[in-house]
Amino acid sequence: MKKFPPYTAAHIGNYIIEQGEKDYVEITPLKLQKLLYFLFGEFYASTRQKLFKDSFYAWKHGPIIPHIYEQLKHYGKKPIFSNFHISHCNFKTEKTMWAPTSIINENTISHLKPEWNYYKNIDARELVKLTHERNTPWYHIYDYRFERKIPSRKIKNYFCSI
Repeated sequence: MKKFPPYTAAHIGNYIIEQGEKDYVEITPLKLQKLLYFLFGEFYASTRQKLFKDSFYAWKHGPIIPHIYEQLKHYGKKPIFSNFHISHCNFKTEKTMWAPTSIINENTISHLKPEWNYYKNIDARELVKLTHERNTPWYHIYDYRFERKIPSRKIKNYFCSI
């Protein structure tokens, strides 16, 4: 039986928004999506465990988690306000729930902090370029005609190889 991580992309997304506020880093929806991808990949490569259970899809501007996109698209290219909280769907109860960062344990934060510090000041467009490099999971999966899921194992293997 597969053990799922206790977090969703919404939990980690809210963590990124909070860290952005603390560190005076503007987080736009595009930057948030890329930071989710890089934190997920780095975490998976270093711990051999998924950071969250949500899946990435290969879209034009790189890896995207569609339900996160839907919640943030009204921001466009503007920064996300720190009082905005991303929600996740509890599939057992079929209810949308707030995803508090208070459940993220210290061990997870100790893995996320160095990656956050590395990626936080990289411009969103530069992060997109990084996801589009030759031999990245996005590069191998993207097809402009289809919305295609990026297998998590491809993300892990890629981050293990760099």
